[in-house]
Amino acid sequence: MTPTNSPAESEDDYYHQFEAVLSTVPHHYMKLVIGDFNAQIGPKKDDCKDVIGNEGFCTRSDNGDRLLNFCG
Repeated sequence: MTPTNSPAESEDDYYHQFEAVLSTVPHHYMKLVIGDFNAQIGPKKDDCKDVIGNEGFCTRSDNGDRLLNFCG
């Protein structure tokens, strides 16, 4: 994972690389991604209803947007 104070481009690059690695795993395999992504996802909204439950709080951070886009 990239440092929390890294530029946005580095964060975006990380997610692109992460997606590239996961895309090599066969589709019939279950993929579980576990980690501390330093992301605030905020409360459940229509744009992420299939990704998170009702337990989100605070506001959505840039890392939260990246994580939800990655999961969606």
